[in-house]
Amino acid sequence: MAKNITVIVGSPRKNSSSVLLARAFQKGAEAAGHKVNLIELWNRKISGCIGCYGCKKTGRCVLQDDMQPIYDALYQSDALLLSCPVYYFTYPAQVKAVIDRFFASANNPFPIKEAALLRVCAHGDATGGHRMDDEFHALCRYFSWQNRGTIAAFGVWDPHELAGNDALNRAEELGKTM
Repeated sequence: MAKNITVIVGSPRKNSSSVLLARAFQKGAEAAGHKVNLIELWNRKISGCIGCYGCKKTGRCVLQDDMQPIYDALYQSDALLLSCPVYYFTYPAQVKAVIDRFFASANNPFPIKEAALLRVCAHGDATGGHRMDDEFHALCRYFSWQNRGTIAAFGVWDPHELAGNDALNRAEELGKTM
């Protein structure tokens, strides 16, 4: 059955390693017949949640910024993929702002059933992203999303260093099986 998948690329840089991983996933997902909406955050202005609870009254976040079209995509999605670099052991600020704004869906849940994480690490091993993995697992538990796992590319500082990295193949395979 074809799915609508939203891919959020959380790198603050255009043409990043995170977008290359996301596009590998997209290639696999589209080959499997799924519809993919790839959203890059590098050029968006998204404020952090201000804790006003306006969303409790209206069912939507009251802040009017670039998060609104992301909400629209998430409310049409069966699955979510986050693709981002590891910044000081966890999500970069751009992704954290989006996740914090998920609070608006508490009374009006997204129809998402499953999620996965792609992460790019400058570290040469797994030591750099364990907090991100833990936070992603907690996010899946909180929203009752099936956790489809994490794929990490290690030792990648620049996008050209991703060439030949097995994470690209694993991301494409995840897209095929999501």
